[in-house]
Amino acid sequence: MSEQLRNLVFPRESAFSASAGGLFAGGRASRAQAALCLLLTLVLSVAARLLELPFWDNPSFVLGDERLLATHDAYHWLAGAEGFEFGAGHPMSELAGMLSEKSGVAPARIAFFLPPFMSALPALGVFLWCAGLGRPYAGLCAGVLCSLSPGFCARTMLGFYDTDLVILLFAVFLGLIPALWLSPLLKSPFEALGSLLFPASRPGEGSVPVRCPDGSPDDIADSETARSRTIWLWPLLLSGLLGYRMQEWHSLFPYLARYYALVLPCLILALGPKKGKRELLAFALCYSLPLLLGPFPGFFPALACALVLRFAPRTDQFDPDGERPVRGALRLLLDKRTLCALWLPVLLSAMDSAVLDNLLRSFAAYTQRGGDPSPLSAPGDPLIFPSVAQSIIEVQTISFREMLLYVYPSEWLTLLAMGVFALRFFTMPVMFWFVPLFVLYLLSLHMGARMTMFGAPVVMITLCLEGGRLAEFVAARVFAGRRRLLSALRPGFCLLCVFGLSWPLILYIPDYSQGPIFSREQAEGLSFLKNNSAEDAVIWNWWDWGYAAHHFARRRTISDGARHGGPSLFLPAAVYTTADPRFARQIVKYTASKGDVPGNVFAGLSARGAQRLMEELSDKGKPLIKAPGEQYLVVGFELLHLGLWITRYGSWNFETKRAPGALMNNLAPALEYNVETGVVLSDEAKPIYAATISVFSPAGRELFDFNRYGAYHFIFNSKTSVYGGDASLDLLRDFWTRLRGPGIFSGLGNDKIVMDDVFYNTMMVQLLIRQPGDPFIAPYFKLVFDNTYTRIYKVL
Repeated sequence: MSEQLRNLVFPRESAFSASAGGLFAGGRASRAQAALCLLLTLVLSVAARLLELPFWDNPSFVLGDERLLATHDAYHWLAGAEGFEFGAGHPMSELAGMLSEKSGVAPARIAFFLPPFMSALPALGVFLWCAGLGRPYAGLCAGVLCSLSPGFCARTMLGFYDTDLVILLFAVFLGLIPALWLSPLLKSPFEALGSLLFPASRPGEGSVPVRCPDGSPDDIADSETARSRTIWLWPLLLSGLLGYRMQEWHSLFPYLARYYALVLPCLILALGPKKGKRELLAFALCYSLPLLLGPFPGFFPALACALVLRFAPRTDQFDPDGERPVRGALRLLLDKRTLCALWLPVLLSAMDSAVLDNLLRSFAAYTQRGGDPSPLSAPGDPLIFPSVAQSIIEVQTISFREMLLYVYPSEWLTLLAMGVFALRFFTMPVMFWFVPLFVLYLLSLHMGARMTMFGAPVVMITLCLEGGRLAEFVAARVFAGRRRLLSALRPGFCLLCVFGLSWPLILYIPDYSQGPIFSREQAEGLSFLKNNSAEDAVIWNWWDWGYAAHHFARRRTISDGARHGGPSLFLPAAVYTTADPRFARQIVKYTASKGDVPGNVFAGLSARGAQRLMEELSDKGKPLIKAPGEQYLVVGFELLHLGLWITRYGSWNFETKRAPGALMNNLAPALEYNVETGVVLSDEAKPIYAATISVFSPAGRELFDFNRYGAYHFIFNSKTSVYGGDASLDLLRDFWTRLRGPGIFSGLGNDKIVMDDVFYNTMMVQLLIRQPGDPFIAPYFKLVFDNTYTRIYKVL
């Protein structure tokens, strides 16, 4: 087998390989090329996302001088940046607040424009992985493709200021330094298995030596090599400390940190060189101790290890056990008992039962669909609430084909990269560091589409590294003896691959751009409450918009993006679902009497007790409940789109554990209606005779009742959204118009909803369409805000 073919099948690349042109080695020219590739990776990743700007050039996407944001969680971090609610103190909130303070720009504006720039940082991490393995051009391609991968890009566009911006970033960076340090020193699993099955009778016979970057076989024995390796001590220390801080950003990182802390000693013991394993284990402590134990107590023993490894005298000689007969502090450090004592707290911290319990609960929260048991229910007859997971888009299960397409539009290309990764796992030790990301990607089949983002680094790094090796193999044969020509063609070929492979991803950008997560009209209503309600008032809303209420109204909410399970899900749903305004009012006031804490309403109740409580609150013979404080109920047009789930949760029966729900559907745009005859026409069906037709427009509401019992009810939104106005975006508008056609910025309304009698009579509909003084609702609710599309009632 030729050397070129051997390197293609069994690659051995490292961060210190000058011949590979790595980021950390080679001459000035190779470093300049790597720096240029890094810069292009960042620029292209950001520029592609800014192509979305024309889709935000819409007056209805702005409230005053504040742009509305694209995700609910962004408002949680904004409220925290302003010191309100439990988001205060979180790194996402602190980052927005710090940037706002330093720049003088409002936090909301920071949260809108920052995502395209932050989302380019995972591309930087992917580039560093490839460049560290000697392929900076592959890193350019892989970084851009990873940044634009559908599963990640769709969640990190303009206005998506959320933890997804850092989840993938930290997941990519967490194992980078230890992997680049250790991987070149390891045998591949294939070689280790061969050495186990066919042991050499004499040194060098019957086995393949581990070729270290400096060429020394099968060890890091000589003093000069060991000394040169100490340059990694300080990056390992810093990487461990940063990894510890990363765990504050998201609940995923404690689990990843434990994998990376333990994979180091496992790889050293299983795949490390025969000589010097203890020294490698001491090196690994510089990373694992601060990673799991933090600045105190983990950093100081790690620093002591680093100082000993860096400055203690060494010898070139080895004893029969393969270890140096060193003296003093280094001898003490490399003693088996000392290493065991230092690794013991790492092991104990990694096996922390509380962390493992949180892992199981987090997994159950993503996969559980049947129901949420209340921990406060009475024994013997557990209280089960409907599960919210089934209604959250990001955790809904996906098919295998969808899982592939969330990484790249060609499922065959994704599948090919996954297969190559599985093979490379046995020939390249560096692939061990991508195992948790690959597992999370596969778990997206059960945990939802959000997890597909973790597949992007694995697939793109594998695809581009292997594609680069194959291209080099072919080019070496085609351009044999013409290395200068090959070097000149390499950048152009790389850019061609970048633009060719990223173009299908760029074409998807208009489909990702969904505009604000909720309407300007609802933002106006919540802003009204900020100055027209008591500071201790509680807002009753659906949990999706709880964070926005924190930001715009600065008031407590009955539910939000973190408190949306069990009672916090059921109680607002019951208020919106019931057809009895008195019952809705009683639920609100009874909860207020329990401190406005939903969990207190059902504390100590069995399933029968909870159902009996609902029956008592709906009993018109019972007196109205008196409770302190102010409570406000928000209803809006956009709430109707979620009505199928809301009615299912709100009609839950605690004894039967079933929910009849109600019927509604969002209809296709090809629909016409006649308010005189009540006939609704569709291109695909026979004429439908409506019971009622409600028409919403900026001028107000119109209700047409045709007194047809049993027929369906229709609600139409005739509001149109007008794009344009910013002349500086004309060039980008023309770009998208040429690519996707003239209708891409039409902005026509698409709100056409059909519902049955049960849905039509719910409070979420009746409080939105009835006259404020209607005696049906006036005794229980007082209208305080109305802009047609959003109404806010004070609960009397």
